[in-house]
Amino acid sequence: MINIREVIRRLIKYLVLVFVTAFAAYSVPKNKLDIMEIAWIAIIAGIIFTILDITTPSIKIQIQKNN
Repeated sequence: MINIREVIRRLIKYLVLVFVTAFAAYSVPKNKLDIMEIAWIAIIAGIIFTILDITTPSIKIQIQKNN
């Protein structure tokens, strides 16, 4: 069964990453990029982040206490 909360949470996470990447691509370079170039950079960054998020397992840190 699909957890709709998890889908929405991931969608928001990816959209925030895309917007932050687009803002950086728009504001950082001295020679301004075309809007389509900014969109492609942001979309590719979002796709790469999505693939990495899905394929890499979550890191679980376990601390063992020795008494």
